Amino acid sequence: MFQKRPGKLWTFEVPKGNRYQLDYILVNSKWKNSVLNSMAYSSLASVGSDHRIVTAKVRLSLRVTKAPTPEKRYDWRQLRYNQEVRDKFSIELRNRFNELHDESSSATSQYDAFVKAKDHAATVVLPLLPKCRQRKHANYPSIVEKRKRVDQLTNKYNISKS
Repeated sequence: MFQKRPGKLWTFEVPKGNRYQLDYILVNSKWKNSVLNSMAYSSLASVGSDHRIVTAKVRLSLRVTKAPTPEKRYDWRQLRYNQEVRDKFSIELRNRFNELHDESSSATSQYDAFVKAKDHAATVVLPLLPKCRQRKHANYPSIVEKRKRVDQLTNKYNISKS
């Protein structure tokens, strides 16, 4: 793969003086562009072999595998607090489960049908959770409402300081 002068290529010398290139470094084709250089050295004669040492200079560029995409997270609290969403969800769940449900099937397959129906109803009815893990306390609706009330009272006081 690399162009070298003949003195750098041979790896084995027979007693008559003929030199041959017998030793190679094998690299998977996936990593062949990572090999920068290779050649034979005669400096380590004390190894006890009639072959020369063959070395390769390699530069690896390893990449992190991409993490799997996270599952969609639905706002299940809407079922507790919002009656309209709760009604839509129960209707959607019931309809989908009736399509998938089979009376003669085993309990495991019935459970799988229920899980599929639940997932379908969630995708249709429930909103997705925001991407951030927690909402900031300052953005809670109760705190925003109280802040508006304080601003109103401050304005009222500034108008008439009695």
